[in-house]
Amino acid sequence: MGFITAVKSCLSKYAVFRGRASRSEFWWFILFGVLMHVLVLLFDSLVLGTVTGEFITQLNPDNPSGPPQFVGWRWHDDSYNLLILELLLLLPVLAVSARRLHDVGRSGSWTFLPFASMIGLPVLTTLVALLAVPWLNILVLVVTVLLTLISILALLFWWVQPSEAGENVYGLPPHPRQPATQSVFTRSRPGSQEANATLQRREPFLSSRDDRRIP
Repeated sequence: MGFITAVKSCLSKYAVFRGRASRSEFWWFILFGVLMHVLVLLFDSLVLGTVTGEFITQLNPDNPSGPPQFVGWRWHDDSYNLLILELLLLLPVLAVSARRLHDVGRSGSWTFLPFASMIGLPVLTTLVALLAVPWLNILVLVVTVLLTLISILALLFWWVQPSEAGENVYGLPPHPRQPATQSVFTRSRPGSQEANATLQRREPFLSSRDDRRIP
């Protein structure tokens, strides 16, 4: 599946979580999302002028009177174009992700596992804060980050897997392969009329080639 076909397919199945999606369909649509983010950023920066950036510096504690040290850089977009784009792409990305998991025989519910980890972090942190145990906050943070990373790595592993051959519990393959073209000899069974006719057509050629071999 090509880029344009994949984008059309995913947008036409905007919130369809059933069925299957091929590997090419999924990754082409992810690339489409990345390109759209880049284009919106360029539009906001060059046309609207709403993207601003600044260097983050701090005084050198060893030399307060000297030049400040560079710490980092941050940018800010005053428009809501990026937010609107992300909201528009959220459902189709989740849907094609679920269909991609179906294509390799996995439940589409795994798509939401990283979000569950990230949503659960503030909830658990609030509960732990009520207990007033400082080391529990660190433990909850470490465990949540590890679970989120593991779930993302698992999803990446499944997303790059090839499609399951044939039909699975989630439906037919997204692009069933056409049977390979066979020659007349593999199509024809010995003794059939078609096979006999084929052999009769080849007999003059074979006999003439054998005659040339006779001294």
